[in-house]
Amino acid sequence: MKPVYEIAAYQPSMKHQVVELTKLLWSTDSALNASYLEWKYERNPYRETPLIYLALCQGKIIGMRGMSGLKWEFGVPAKTFQGLYADDFVIDPEHRNRGLVTKIMKGAMLDVENRGYTYVFNLSAGNITRVASLAMGWRSAGSMHVQCRQSGQSDRFRHIRDILKKKELFRRFAKHVSYRPWFPKKLDVDSLIAGQGMLSRKTDSHIVVERIARPAEMEKLVSRMEYDGRIRHMRDKHYLSWRFQNPLHRYLFIYWKEAELEGYLVLQEYISDLARRVGFNIVDWEATSSSVRAGLLQKAIALCSSTELNIWTATLPGETMNLLKDNGFRPVEESAGLAQSDPCLLIRPVRDDMLKTEWCLNGHRLLDMAIWDIRMIYSMHG
Repeated sequence: MKPVYEIAAYQPSMKHQVVELTKLLWSTDSALNASYLEWKYERNPYRETPLIYLALCQGKIIGMRGMSGLKWEFGVPAKTFQGLYADDFVIDPEHRNRGLVTKIMKGAMLDVENRGYTYVFNLSAGNITRVASLAMGWRSAGSMHVQCRQSGQSDRFRHIRDILKKKELFRRFAKHVSYRPWFPKKLDVDSLIAGQGMLSRKTDSHIVVERIARPAEMEKLVSRMEYDGRIRHMRDKHYLSWRFQNPLHRYLFIYWKEAELEGYLVLQEYISDLARRVGFNIVDWEATSSSVRAGLLQKAIALCSSTELNIWTATLPGETMNLLKDNGFRPVEESAGLAQSDPCLLIRPVRDDMLKTEWCLNGHRLLDMAIWDIRMIYSMHG
């Protein structure tokens, strides 16, 4: 008998089933998944109630798509715009390839249109979700252009493999070999600064490294910086305080302190057993001068000298790109054993009648990557 599916909005009574379904998506730990759901959907600073759309079969939840709140700012003087981050798409394997992706998304779009939203965004779609989204009218504004600084171990392995690729006997196999199984050592945030149980330390005359977020000081620094009007997420103390409580991630903060905070760089690692748990990401990086910016980066490199360090570079200025290049960052290449889908900025209007129009936000063409200031911290990757 052909299964009958129902599309329904999330209710608190469904929480347990959602937590179990997301063992295919977030982690295999029920408690961790419950914490993540509460953080992302129940305590979101821009949504008082969760927007989660579910597919049910005989009362059992077998698919979901989540929509969490976000808040962009743009223009000079700055204006703000609230939108939705479309994320967390999962279907039970027994019910895949039955059109549920389309059914869930159609139900979700109708509901968010009725709620007054104009656009939905996604900065962290996996390959399957990306393909399905593009087929449903989403468009990509561009890639995030991931760059990576590899450890000395991985660089040496890549050099050896490049030599082997020139040998006829090994050429067919060398390109498929990843360095990761060869170097299984995994550092974590605590090991970077807490070798003797320290939670914070001052490492030189200006730089402090600690596990503690300082959202009020970070907001004040951002407000002091000249703003060029490109679209970016709000980074006020309320957002930053919430953002750095993500239970699936751990963060390390590198601060440049003088009379005031002059810069910060935030490192992040994944803790889920379903995530790619190799290396660290630079998820946000702000500084009042080029010397402060360089000092923060050099400290991050020193802390992560034996593992990978990744950053999104699509919207970085030329001076920062040169700084990364001078410090050993290179575009991620599949041949380097770092195969991963390059994230992109996906956008869609909630109304189908807008699909053939030009998508604009107060005159800003949303599909033009040049008008964006994108950082990993704005996404669920960060």
